[in-house]
Order: sequence, then structure tokens, then C-alpha cells
Amino acid sequence: MFTFPPSVEEALIPTLVKLQNLYKIPVVSQVEKFVEMGLVAGYTADYEAIAVKLVDYIESIRSGKRPRDLPIQYYASNNVVNLQAASVVGVNLNEMLIKTAKIVGVGTGKKPLPNPVPMKTGTFTLGIPVKAPKPIVRGYLSEMEKKGYIKGKNLRIAEYKNVDDTTADLYLLTGNVLLENLPKMGQRRGVAAISHNKEYLEKIEKHNMALVSKASHTGIVSFIQMLLAHPQVGLLYHKSSFPEGDRRFAIMKKTFEERHIPLELFSYETDLPGLLARIPEDINALLLFQPSIPKADRRELVQWQIRQKTPIFSQRRADVEEGMLYGIYVDEEELVERLAQLSDDILSKKIEPRNLPKQYIKARQVINLDTANRMGVVLSDEAAAQMEVVSGR
Repeated sequence: MFTFPPSVEEALIPTLVKLQNLYKIPVVSQVEKFVEMGLVAGYTADYEAIAVKLVDYIESIRSGKRPRDLPIQYYASNNVVNLQAASVVGVNLNEMLIKTAKIVGVGTGKKPLPNPVPMKTGTFTLGIPVKAPKPIVRGYLSEMEKKGYIKGKNLRIAEYKNVDDTTADLYLLTGNVLLENLPKMGQRRGVAAISHNKEYLEKIEKHNMALVSKASHTGIVSFIQMLLAHPQVGLLYHKSSFPEGDRRFAIMKKTFEERHIPLELFSYETDLPGLLARIPEDINALLLFQPSIPKADRRELVQWQIRQKTPIFSQRRADVEEGMLYGIYVDEEELVERLAQLSDDILSKKIEPRNLPKQYIKARQVINLDTANRMGVVLSDEAAAQMEVVSGR
């Protein structure tokens, strides 16, 4: 049941909660307070934040600005869940909802767990590359556990630098690890994640692999071109996370050159302010290379971006939440979920990796609205329609 405000008054909520619990019918509201009072869930907006922005509008108009010249503000709704109410009504909450929603009515402080999955029969060995990104590995093993593969019980992890160094039922391969080991894979079974690239895909086709390809550098270039009329881009990286000669830079530079966009490389170890002071004035955008810049330096970059009115593009949503203007990223949760599902099909259903359909994950585009307002950025209708909006910092 869904309540439509303001037709349901606060005085009626206790009665509605009793009926909800009696008949085991979850009630959803658009008022967060009603969820706190005992309704199961809510889809709500932060009206206090909206009120603050309305006051800002009024002050801007009173100071002489025309309403039509002020940037359009957007506020996404928030999910709210009352765990105690959900437990009473017997609602089996989606785990993703629990992760993303604001939780009220915690009671014992414990979130309800999803129904346990039986442990898979047999023993399995997964080959995990030493150089694979740690967040990807953690997420992948967590998803495998949800499917019944328990590390230390029926699942053994064999870490490797070279696939010839170990024996496994299935190998996980990502990025550079995949490119380095592909010639040695033979007909070993693998599950792989890599940027969508015709040359890579043709090579992988010859091997016994299930594949999740993700948005490539072409998507980054298209995103920048959509937002900037004449982009002159600087690629910024920290030397500790991007060795000289890394093939990924050569691939990215080639992609930019094919679109006739200049790309200049900027690197540093300790003196980020000094480097930023030397960036030429004709550079009108910075792109952060993965892995991202150290956290302390990201704060410095946010402030520089606002002072210089030079947008920073990141490949991590978290960077945009911390104040970078734009982001184009692949959802890592979706990536590891797909890798785990393919792995389960291979290990439990005995499907050969090459017989599983190739999968593709589209990049998501995001903008930090607070940063955009501070920089005076106004999006075209086309760009605004494609982008997620976050606020903060």
C-alpha cells in the first residue's frame, strides 16, 4: 500500500501501522517521519535541503540576477527502510536496497540477512591474480560466497603472478593481468573483465574464456566531447600507481588522437600544488587516471578545479561524490556480480566458458551538482538527460 501525502495525516499513522502489522501488508510513504513511526519503507526527499536552495534563489534574485539565468537544481529521492517494521510484516528485503537505503528502526542493530544459500557440493580452486585490483577481488569473492563457494571450506584460493605457476579450476583475469597471461592460457578455463576493445576481444575469442567487457576509453572521449566544445585535456596520474611505459596510457592517447583531441600527460610524486601551477592555460580539462589520486591530493584537486574553473573528469564515482565535477565509471558491484554468475555457471553447471554469452557493462555518467553550481556550469538538455546527479562537499 502506498500513502499519498498530504492526504494521510500524522495522527493516522499509528492506526495505519497496526493495520499494516495485522494484515501483513507493507505500507510505503513519501514522508520519512512516517517510516520512523513504523511504516515499512519510504521514498522521500530532503525538504530541508530544498528549502535552503530556495532561499539561495531568493537572495540571488534580490541581488539582481534573473531567474532564467540561475542553474536548475535537482534533488534525487532517498530510500528509507524500517527494519523492525519489515521484520514484523515478514518482508524479505532486497540486499541491494539494504545497502543503499537509510536504515531506521534497527532495534537490535542487526540488519536482516538474506536467505542463506546452501554450500556447493565439492571442492573448487580459484586462481586469483596477485596484481588484480583489491576491491574487485574482495567483491568477487563476496559474490561467490553468496552463491555457496566458501573460502576455507569448499573454496581454495590460488594466487598467481603467472598462470603457469599454479593449477586451478577457474582463473580470474582482469586488465593488464589478462593481457600478460593470455598467450599462456591455452585452453585453461577463465573468467575475465577488460575494457571493450576489438583487438582484445579477437584475441580472447581463441581461448576458453567467459568475458565481461566494460566501457572503453572511447566512452571517456565521447563524454568529454559532449561537455566541452574544444577540449584540450591533461591526463593526471600519481607515479606510484601508474608505472612509466604502462601500455594503458598509449592506448588512451591513441583513442584521443583518433578524435583529434590533444592529450598531455602530467605526473607527480609529492608536489601536486607545484605541478598544478605549471599546467598550461590552454588545458581546459583534467582527466584522472585509474587508480585514482591519493585521498589527501583529491581534496587539493577539488579546490584547484573550482579556483581555475577547469573541470576534472574522474573514472570513479567516489571522486565525484567528494567534489570532482564529472565522472564516467563502471559500476564495480555490477561487474563482480556478473563475474560471479559466470563463474557459478562454469563451476556448478559445467558449462564451458567459451559457450557462455559475452557480456557488456555500459559506463555511467555523473555530475556533482554542488561543484557545478560553484563553477557556474550549466548543462545542455542532452547532457542533463544522460547524467546521474550527486551532491556534496
